Amino acid sequence: MSRPDDPTPSHDAIIAGLAVQARNLASAAEDLRQTYRFSRQLKVILAIGALVIVGIGVMLGLLVSIANDNHDNGVVIRDCTTPTGRCYQRGQDATAKAIAVIVAEINAHTDLVFLATLECSRRPLSDAAFDACLRARGVHP
Repeated sequence: MSRPDDPTPSHDAIIAGLAVQARNLASAAEDLRQTYRFSRQLKVILAIGALVIVGIGVMLGLLVSIANDNHDNGVVIRDCTTPTGRCYQRGQDATAKAIAVIVAEINAHTDLVFLATLECSRRPLSDAAFDACLRARGVHP
């Protein structure tokens, strides 16, 4: 009978089997470590990719908003620069009214000067007296 301290073929085989198992476990642990590291790297890459996709989505949303604003501005600009536009017609009407007021004021002043000149030239006056006559009638020479 053998002692427990004496190596026997079955004892050696068990130790050899355990050594193989230990190597296999060490190899599996290394594989798991590599897989975990790859998994972390993949998570980082996926997170960065998700951020890029969200950023692109936000930028696309802003671009669509800007395009819509530009379209609205273009409609207003066309309305104000095309003779058939309502804005253009309002501008034309306002300009016509302003010009009519200016022309009426010029005509009224011209009539005043004409009448005052006729009244003041009926009698012989000096230049100073003629100017005074015009001033008295609201004309400032």
